[in-house]
Amino acid sequence: MEDLRGYFHFLELIRFESVKPSAELENERTMAKFEIERIYWDSRHVDLGIITESDLPDALIRNIEWVHKEFHNEDVPALGIFTIRNLQQMLSARLHNGEVVSRACLACDEQLGLDAGTSLALFRHFIARKIWSVDMTERIIPTLPAKDFSEKHSDIRLEAKGG
Repeated sequence: MEDLRGYFHFLELIRFESVKPSAELENERTMAKFEIERIYWDSRHVDLGIITESDLPDALIRNIEWVHKEFHNEDVPALGIFTIRNLQQMLSARLHNGEVVSRACLACDEQLGLDAGTSLALFRHFIARKIWSVDMTERIIPTLPAKDFSEKHSDIRLEAKGG
């Protein structure tokens, strides 16, 4: 039987989107660099496109900005792993029960003796770190329950020390 490998060549085309502010698309240098990127990725059979803020839902952009501010939460190491895990369990249970985010966070702050706002900051931190998930296409409003809340990781390794 003849070797058929020479007759069939299957390539899986992958698409990659580069996110750029729309104002940058008017800059010649930016577009020249993008063209170099496009040629590079094309040689690797990757289709490169551009997405601007106008292509993304406003709620998604606002949510990303809101949670990203807590990506590197400085309180995490100071609180310690014991407090972080207790907060995570308590807050998660309340959110799974459909409790309003702000009310659930305040209750956790009070129960754990934390400064008001600590649990809300950690709610944002857990989402930013993809430890927890919510529907990011729907605006996160703390005075409402978290939409499509779920936990992504059961074994969480936070940047916390001690306890």
